[in-house]
Amino acid sequence: MIRGALLDADGTIVNSTKTSARRFFRAALMRGHSVSRAMFKEGRDLIPRIGGEAILHFWPDEDRQAFYRSWEKVDLTYEWEPLPGARGALEALRRRHYVLSIFSNRSRRTLNPLLEKLGLSHLLTFSHGCEGGYLKPDWRSIGPLLTAYDRLAIGQRELLFVGDSVNLDWPVAEYLGLAFVGVLTGVDTRDQFLTAGVPAENIIPSVADLPAWLEKHDR
Repeated sequence: MIRGALLDADGTIVNSTKTSARRFFRAALMRGHSVSRAMFKEGRDLIPRIGGEAILHFWPDEDRQAFYRSWEKVDLTYEWEPLPGARGALEALRRRHYVLSIFSNRSRRTLNPLLEKLGLSHLLTFSHGCEGGYLKPDWRSIGPLLTAYDRLAIGQRELLFVGDSVNLDWPVAEYLGLAFVGVLTGVDTRDQFLTAGVPAENIIPSVADLPAWLEKHDR
C-alpha cells in the first residue's frame, strides 16, 4: 500500500523543460557571454538533460557558482505555470490522505518560491531541494526525505516516486526499490522509460493521470 508520494518538480509538476534553454541563456547574457543561434539550438535538448553541467559544456572557464546565482535570479522572476492537471491531481491525492512531497535537484532558494507561485505549497508535507552535497541520480540525495517519512512511520515500501527523467529520477527509485511512475511531460519518452526497465503500466502521460493510476494499482 502506498502512503506517500514524492514528485519531481521540473517536467513533472511545472512546465519548465521547454523553457530551460531560454532561462539558461538569459543567465548567460547576464554573465556577459555571447549566445549564438547554434548554441541555443543545441541547448534546447541538452540543458533539460544535464542541467548545471551545461555551464561548463559551453564555457569551461566559467565560475559555476556565479553563473548559478544569475540563473536563480532569472528563475525567481519567471512566470511559472503548473503543468495541466497537476494542481488538481495533488488536491485529489491530498484528499485521499497521501503524504505528498517534492524532491528536486533545485536549490531551496528557487524551489520554495516556485512552489508558492504554483499555488502548491499548502498541498505538500515536505519539499526537498538537493543541497546536502548530493544530487540526483545519487541515491543519497533522497536521504533527508526518507528520514522525514520515517518519522511519520512511513517506510520505503510505502512510497511512490514520480518523475520525468530516465537518467535522474528512475535510478534513485530503482536503487532503493521504491515504486516508480514515469511521466511523459518532461525530457524522456515512453520508449526511453521502457528501455531503462520501467514497466509499461508505470508510464503515464502526465501527473494529471496519477490519481487514476493509484486507484488502479494501489491496492
